[in-house]
Amino acid sequence: MDKLDVVLNSVLEELKNKKKITELEEDIIDAIKVFLERPIDRNSVKTKINEIDLKYNTYSDLLMVMPQDSLCTLDELNDVEIRNNLYLRINVLLEKRVNRKGDSI
Repeated sequence: MDKLDVVLNSVLEELKNKKKITELEEDIIDAIKVFLERPIDRNSVKTKINEIDLKYNTYSDLLMVMPQDSLCTLDELNDVEIRNNLYLRINVLLEKRVNRKGDSI
């Protein structure tokens, strides 16, 4: 289990223990479960990335911070890279969750 797994496992446990889970939090839980699957199922990861991008527009969020010369299709990524790509999107969703919580305070 690597460092990313440990971090996401703790987030997963926190979310699972909530009494009321929002749709965004459910999507985060689903994405973390796909991320933690071993061995990696590339099709599940690609599907989850596409679902997140469509629903939350994370692709445009990531485009702003990624160097243009690093852009490629998901099929061009190796297993580690595609998994890290999903991790980036999970982080964007977690940031959206924090921002939404801040809005409601």
